[in-house]
Amino acid sequence: MKSLLTKKFFIGVLLGVLAGVGGTALAGRCAFSAFRNPEKRINWMVSRLTNKLDLNENQQNGLENIKKEVTARFAEIKTFHERVPQEIISQIEAGTVDETRLNAFFDEENVKIVETRKFLIQKFSQFHSTLTAEQKKKLEEEIRKFFERRKHWQE
Repeated sequence: MKSLLTKKFFIGVLLGVLAGVGGTALAGRCAFSAFRNPEKRINWMVSRLTNKLDLNENQQNGLENIKKEVTARFAEIKTFHERVPQEIISQIEAGTVDETRLNAFFDEENVKIVETRKFLIQKFSQFHSTLTAEQKKKLEEEIRKFFERRKHWQE
């Protein structure tokens, strides 16, 4: 009798874990998969800005050019993220960790992060300068809503 209860409990726990993992995988693939891919996220942002701010043709063309430049910059960053596992694995295979080499590897990336931040701020300023006063007000409202909806993430 006790053995039967143990088996049922084990099966119940196993099914619960599988359901949880399956649900999480589905949610990740459906709801948030677009936001894991920088290109999809940029396309979504450009589409949203174009619609919400009612951009004219010149503004749309300028935003498309910015999108192309940002997408190219993110492609450069992606190569670093692809190199990280290789670098760590090579350190493990070597038998000892070369701290100087690893720090230099990540310091190089920190420089790129700072450069990218400056680049993005420059592009934001460039886009902002093309907006009318009404569009700037609408952008401000949208940004406020965005951060208000995500405030719970910071708590």
